[in-house]
Amino acid sequence: MVDLSVVHANSNVFLDGVYSAPNGPAVSSKELEKEIAEYLDRKGIDDSNPFRGEFADKIFAKIDASQGRISVAELKEWIKSDLADFFAPQASVLSYPGVTHDILSEIYVGFLGFPASSVPAADPKPAHSPIPNWQPGIDKHGRISRGGQPTGADYKWLRDHGYNTIIDFCDGSWKNTDARHGKDFRHVIDIPTSASEINSKEPVYVHGVKYTKQEYLAALFLKVIGDVLKDPHAKVFIHCAQGMDRTGFFSAVYELIENKDNKADVISQLKRHGGGRDPGVLSFISHMTPEEADKIKALSNNPHLHPYDGGRVRELHR
Repeated sequence: MVDLSVVHANSNVFLDGVYSAPNGPAVSSKELEKEIAEYLDRKGIDDSNPFRGEFADKIFAKIDASQGRISVAELKEWIKSDLADFFAPQASVLSYPGVTHDILSEIYVGFLGFPASSVPAADPKPAHSPIPNWQPGIDKHGRISRGGQPTGADYKWLRDHGYNTIIDFCDGSWKNTDARHGKDFRHVIDIPTSASEINSKEPVYVHGVKYTKQEYLAALFLKVIGDVLKDPHAKVFIHCAQGMDRTGFFSAVYELIENKDNKADVISQLKRHGGGRDPGVLSFISHMTPEEADKIKALSNNPHLHPYDGGRVRELHR
C-alpha cells in the first residue's frame, strides 16, 4: 500500500490505474482505494456513512477524467480541495454521522501530510440544525431547506429561523407529528409518498396522457412548491422520515428542473444525504434528459393536474 504523505512528489499516476513510485513498487488504484478505506475505517467512518462513498467517488472520478499523467502531488491537492468542500458552510461536516472537524483535520495532516496550518477553520456558524440530515437552501434564493422528521422542539427551531411552511412526504404515522406541532405554521402540506413509488415507472394518466409514477410525483411536487413560493414571504422545510430517499428524490428534481443545477452536483448532494441507496431514484436522476425535464415541468403547469381536488395532496392547516 502507499502512504500519500511520504510518496515522492514527482511520482506519476497513469490512466491505466497504476501508480508509479520511483522509490518503490507500482501501486494500483485498487490498492490506493484500499489505503483510503482503511484510513477511514481507523477513524470509525464505515461504509454506511455517506461521507465515505462521496469522498472516494470524488477522488477517483477526477483520476478517471484526467488526460495524461498526473503527479501524486497533484492528486494530494485534489483530495485537499475535495475535503475543503466538506468544511464549507453549505456542507457542514456535522451533516455526516461521526465526521468531525478533528477527523477531517487528521486526514489533512496524518494521511496527506499537509501542515496543520492548511486545515480550514471550523465553520463558526455551521449549516446544521437539531433536525437530522439537515440541508439548507436547496433553491437559488435559500427559501427551501430539507431534512428528516422534526420532533418536539425542532418545530420551534424551524419557526425561530423563519420557516412558515412544512411539506411532508411521509406515508405513515409520522404525519400525526406535523399535525400536532404544525398549528403555528402558515401551511402544513401532506404529500404521502412511499419509498417504492419514487422508484416506480408504473404508468399514471393525466387527462389521457401517459407519465411514469416518478414523472407524475416530480410534477406534483413542483406544482405544490411553486404555488407555495408565489408568496414572497414563504420559507419552506421539506422532509420525510429520515430525509434521505423521498426527500432526496424531490430535492434532486427541484435542483435539476427549477435551479438547472449541474447534474453531477445534484447527484453528489443526493448521495451525500443518503439518497443514493435506491437504484431507481439514482437512475431516474442520472438519466433525466432536458426533454424529460421539460415534460415534467410542463405537467406541473398543466391545468388538468389538480393536487388538492381528489388528489393525494392535502393541507393539514389552512
